[in-house]
Amino acid sequence: MPKKKGDEVRKTYSVVNNVYVIIILVLVMGITILGAIAFPYYISPITYSNGGQLKLVV
Repeated sequence: MPKKKGDEVRKTYSVVNNVYVIIILVLVMGITILGAIAFPYYISPITYSNGGQLKLVV
């Protein structure tokens, strides 16, 4: 049976949607990894001064 044009369009949209999902997941994972690396810095005693007050880093 010959393929219909609608089937090709649906397949293209499916591929595009999968690519968008993968890109979003990679970005979320990257932000999560960076947050996990940075979190110990913010709770570290090195960042505290003046009796335990948090020093703001700008």
